[in-house]
Order: sequence, then structure tokens, then C-alpha cells
Amino acid sequence: MPMPFAGWFLRVALLLGLLLGGAIAATRLRAGDDTLRLFLLPPEGCAVPCFMGIRPGETRVEAVLRLFDQMPAMSYVVEGDVFDEDSEWVRVNWTYQQPQTIMRGNVYFTRQIARHVTIYDIPLGEIWLALGPPDATQAVTQVLYEGGFPILIPSMHTAYYDAYRLRVDAPVNCGSFWEINTQISVGDYQRRQDSYVERVADHRLQACAASRQQHNGVSRFQRGQFLSRFSVLLKLLFV
Repeated sequence: MPMPFAGWFLRVALLLGLLLGGAIAATRLRAGDDTLRLFLLPPEGCAVPCFMGIRPGETRVEAVLRLFDQMPAMSYVVEGDVFDEDSEWVRVNWTYQQPQTIMRGNVYFTRQIARHVTIYDIPLGEIWLALGPPDATQAVTQVLYEGGFPILIPSMHTAYYDAYRLRVDAPVNCGSFWEINTQISVGDYQRRQDSYVERVADHRLQACAASRQQHNGVSRFQRGQFLSRFSVLLKLLFV
């Protein structure tokens, strides 16, 4: 009897370890939210729209380059003619090294004045953890016809954080909605009149429903794969 009990105890300990590991991973993800929030929001004394002290419509390209040169974690590449006052455009592509991740984006200028800042590849779920739900959303949809009836399939979701003048664009992906990478734009924008406040999850539900209608066989196959792998894990732990 001691050996079976020891084996059962080890299996339970392994399962608890897996659950605890997931909880620790989730805690670590949330621990970075304050850092991301401070990164996205305007620094003290800089009126919105503002990113790292850069104000679209006001800040000149030489001021941005001086700012970046003073930041050891920042590297950048310049496209266009910085020294031509009449240059139609200049783009500064930047990379900001953080302890656990790398932020990337660009600042776009016309006639030496910053027009907008773009930040790439931050997962949508992390933005929600950092900033909360948006003030308004809208969806770009594709129209398909089935049996003569139109089916609207959301393909792109746009969220607006009006207080910070942030616009967040993300594809509406059914399988990995919250992990999908986004594009954040900092600057003055005009919302379309058809933008409205709603739960972003509604777009995901619509996309998943449309996906199931078109790829029902694939969905069944994927669910079958997951259940099969899960049953194998349970057998390894408890059989």
C-alpha cells in the first residue's frame, strides 16, 4: 500500500504544480501591467496626445532624436532627410528594450513636425489589463452571401481610448483573440459616426460563429485533438 499511495501523492503534487505554475505565469503577466500603462500614457506635464514627451502636431524631429539619444534602452533608424526643412516626410523607426520584452514603433513627420506615433505588436489582452475597456469600438466587416442573405464577418476591430487619444487596431481572430498583436496610434483622430460602445467580446463571438459556419469540420477536428491530448494527460497523471 505505501508505494501506490506514494505514486498517487506524486501525481497529485505534479498536477498542483502545473496549476500553480499557471497561476504564477498569470501573476507575472499582470505584474507588467503598470509598466505597460506608464509606457503608453503621457508623462506628467505633457498634455494629450503625448507619447514619451512627443506631441503630434508640435514636436520637431530634432527634439525627438535628442530625446532618444538620452535613453540608453532606445535605438532607432531614420528614414528620409532630417536636415531638409522642406522634406515631405521623415520616419524614425524605434526599438525600446525592456527587461522582459522589446517595444517597437515609429514616429512619422511631415515638414519636420511629428504627425503621429505608432506602437506595434502589443497583445490586445495586455492593453486591456493595462488600460481597461475602451471608450468606444467599431468593426470593419466583410460581407458574404449565403442563400441570398448577407453575412457580416468582422475582420478588424478598432478601439478608442479618448482620454489618452489612443486608437488600437487589431484583427478579429477567433482562435487567439486576446493574444493577437495590435497597432496603437497616438494622436488626434476623428471617430466615425457609427462607432459605439460595446463589449469587444461581441466581435469575437461574431467572428467565431462565422468561422464555425465556414469551417465546422476543422473546428471539430481541433476540438477532437484537444480532448484527445487532455485525456492522455489525465491518464499519465492518474492511471
